[in-house]
Amino acid sequence: MRIIQVENQVDGGRVAFELLKEKLAEGAKTLGLATGSSPLSFYEQIVESDLDLSGLTSVNLDEYIGLSGENPQSYRYFMQEHLFNQKPFKESFLPNGVAEDAEAEVKRYNQILVEHPVDLQILGIGTNGHIGFNEPGTSFDSTVHVVDLEQSTIEANARFFDKIEDVPTQAYSMGIRNILDAKSIILFAYGASKAKAIAGTVEGPITEELPGSALQKHEDVQGRLAQIKRMSAACWANYEATLPKDSLSKIDDNTTNKHNETMQLKNISTILNSLISTMLLPQNTPDSVKDIIKKEEKRNLEK
Repeated sequence: MRIIQVENQVDGGRVAFELLKEKLAEGAKTLGLATGSSPLSFYEQIVESDLDLSGLTSVNLDEYIGLSGENPQSYRYFMQEHLFNQKPFKESFLPNGVAEDAEAEVKRYNQILVEHPVDLQILGIGTNGHIGFNEPGTSFDSTVHVVDLEQSTIEANARFFDKIEDVPTQAYSMGIRNILDAKSIILFAYGASKAKAIAGTVEGPITEELPGSALQKHEDVQGRLAQIKRMSAACWANYEATLPKDSLSKIDDNTTNKHNETMQLKNISTILNSLISTMLLPQNTPDSVKDIIKKEEKRNLEK
């Protein structure tokens, strides 16, 4: 997983598209895909490009139980509309939402994932930290399974339906173990409503109560998080030495100096933004991605 701060979803899609091209150049053959609003700009970048996906395989994270692929609210329909019709793959797999035997469908889709190991997995994250449809409490060792959707997930997805009563209450989902088996992961998260989930995913305790935190266990993440902590400490120490002593007084419940508090929070924000937009990039990040990040930094400085 690579953590990059961008200005908006359009820029997020551009960065992810460059990372996709990098993986394809390295020989990636199977893409793990997600639905919802988060990856839309990424799919738009693919559709508008000259990339040929006809030699690739795709596997999707999940599908609602009870919706056929012809239903406009199904994830099969979503993928057809936003990607597959314009950029067909050699094969595209999703769970069958209207399978008569749920247990057999779970076994079928697990076998598909065994036969088509994912090179690059696209993820979104819910406000409660779910990835795929793996709700809080899901075992990190889980594979494809039937999920009873939490009320918060149903409410979040109700915007895609005419009324909340139409939102399915169950879904098939890749398990967390399936997700972690991917060689590389891109996680999209936009908006303040996802901030708490992302904080827990990146630096919180690894707990099944926050499914996203399992990503810290991915081999592409562990070394990166240790590096983040070292860089953060060094960055703060160096920055602290350049500031007036009284501007660094500890903020606690008794603090009344609002100017000082605002200044300190602004300083912390500056450091974190710098870390996220530059230091979290791996050394082999494509120059095209670095150029996008540099433009974002320049734009932020000009604000």
